[in-house]
Amino acid sequence: MAKRKPQKVKTVRYEDYTPLEIHAIQIREFYLALRKAGFKPDEALGVCTDRMGWPDWFGLPEKPSEDIGTIIDDEDDD
Repeated sequence: MAKRKPQKVKTVRYEDYTPLEIHAIQIREFYLALRKAGFKPDEALGVCTDRMGWPDWFGLPEKPSEDIGTIIDDEDDD
């Protein structure tokens, strides 16, 4: 029997994720944790879709203010 070739494992750096992808990963991991804790599939899905059931640390990462920029009002009030 021939040996299998070792497969390369693809990895993605954390900064390569968009905020939407990070949020989707959080929801999926939350769902899997609820299932592992004994929730039925429909119950776990219900908790994941309801924002009131999310932990307080759960959410989108905030961008530093340097990345967002600032709004400066340069208009003169005459």
